[in-house]
Amino acid sequence: MDTKWKNRLLVASWLLLLTFGLNGVVILFSHGPYYVKNFFHTAEFEHQFEEFITKLSIYELNQLPKEQVKALITVTNDEIEEYRYRYGDLSTQLASIHDQYESRITEALDNDNQTVADALIEEREKKIEDISSNFSNDDYVREKIIKEKEQIIDDYYRQLENNRSEFDNLSSSFHYYLTDIQSGEVFTNVELVPDEMNRFFNANDMHYIEHYPSSNNRYLSTTNYSIADVYYDIDISVIELPNREFEGKIAVPQSLQSNSIIQSHFESYQKWRMYYLTLGALGFSALFSAFFMYRRRNPIHSIDLSRLKGIMIACQSIFNYYYLDFLRS
Repeated sequence: MDTKWKNRLLVASWLLLLTFGLNGVVILFSHGPYYVKNFFHTAEFEHQFEEFITKLSIYELNQLPKEQVKALITVTNDEIEEYRYRYGDLSTQLASIHDQYESRITEALDNDNQTVADALIEEREKKIEDISSNFSNDDYVREKIIKEKEQIIDDYYRQLENNRSEFDNLSSSFHYYLTDIQSGEVFTNVELVPDEMNRFFNANDMHYIEHYPSSNNRYLSTTNYSIADVYYDIDISVIELPNREFEGKIAVPQSLQSNSIIQSHFESYQKWRMYYLTLGALGFSALFSAFFMYRRRNPIHSIDLSRLKGIMIACQSIFNYYYLDFLRS
């Protein structure tokens, strides 16, 4: 009986090592390549960096006062034509207005309510006059389109201000010192003079540094970061801002605050990196142990094949339990 239980324990131990080893190695090879990289060279960080540049361009580099943006509004002939025919041609729109008011005016007259009928007739005539002017006067339409675009800009700037905290939170994870190559205007969130820039932005104090220009980058251009990139639910294509180019540096300091977005993602990445590397190392160790156990004791000869499937499932369940428990932690 003791020999039988020892054989069972030997088989269970061997299968457990084999199952854990295979799972650990498979997970390492499926996730390991991503976590071998430095966090600041991953797609995740690149996305966050692009998001920062986009918001930096909107809130700082390409930011214009609202009234100055409104002064850039233009109206094309195509826009005038689109506005005119937005609800059909002239006859269609006039017929629609008559249909909207006819029954209401008739009802008011049937009820001997001349005051209401007169008010409705006056309202109808104003709309008819407005529609007629749309088709006869370009300047009249142009002013209405300008007002529409001004309202869009007002909505955009209001939403921009409401969401400024997003930029402020992200900006706290970066240091930047950028100079407009045309005007010489400086944009920075650090206090230093140009001569101190190289000393301040050094690899010993920074997790990551992007140089403009460099062998990999040209000047930082705002061409690809228009204000339309911030809130897609607002059609802010009503204006086109001038392109600007900047030289300088953007970096992630090593002295990140614990509550910064980048620090949070960095710590999470490091946690997962350590987990997968440890799991891979343990997986290889388990496989080697299973191999040497097989060479020395050959547990397969004592396996009851009818129970093998159940044992394998049990071993897999044990591995999954601890693996999922880590994922939840």
